[in-house]
Amino acid sequence: AAARDNERRARSLGFPIYRVRLTAFVISGALAGLAGYFAAAQFGFVAPEMLGNLLPNGDFEQGDGAGAKAANWSGRGQRTAVTDQGEGFGQYLLRFGPTEGGYRDSTNTIRITGGQTYLYTAWVANDNMQAGSNIGMTMKDGSTRVLYNVQVFVTPPSSPNWQLYTAHLDAPPDMVAASFTPVNKGDGWAMYDNIRV
Repeated sequence: AAARDNERRARSLGFPIYRVRLTAFVISGALAGLAGYFAAAQFGFVAPEMLGNLLPNGDFEQGDGAGAKAANWSGRGQRTAVTDQGEGFGQYLLRFGPTEGGYRDSTNTIRITGGQTYLYTAWVANDNMQAGSNIGMTMKDGSTRVLYNVQVFVTPPSSPNWQLYTAHLDAPPDMVAASFTPVNKGDGWAMYDNIRV
């Protein structure tokens, strides 16, 4: 606790701060790995839904009533039924077609706690289309900032096999909400699934 609460005092008392923090990191990593091993041993595999998700409907399984749009998502992405994507994927994904020179996107906004670090992941497949993601940040005073796709993640123009993309968001202390926005431009197609925060 001393190494966490008051590093300067602990160091002046002779505590090896680096060694204490490294030991805590190694132990926490080992316990997380052990928990994952036991989950995989018990269930045969670890599916994304077993890990939890702060982003509602990140797997696009829930429709908006009409079915063409994914619940909790606004924008121009189409909720599309698919078959046989493999383990861990559901029956639906978010698909974007040709953008006719502009950009197309879909957004899901959640409330978050400022001062925390969040891991943002998405499975993406695309062909002849630049795909990526923006993150919008809303602050306590109502102001907004945007991290554009080059600051979050960008795919190659053609990557027709599923690829996992990740980004971490270090939320400023005064941040209260985040918008996660897959964004696309091109004449081909892009598909997203299992978007998680």
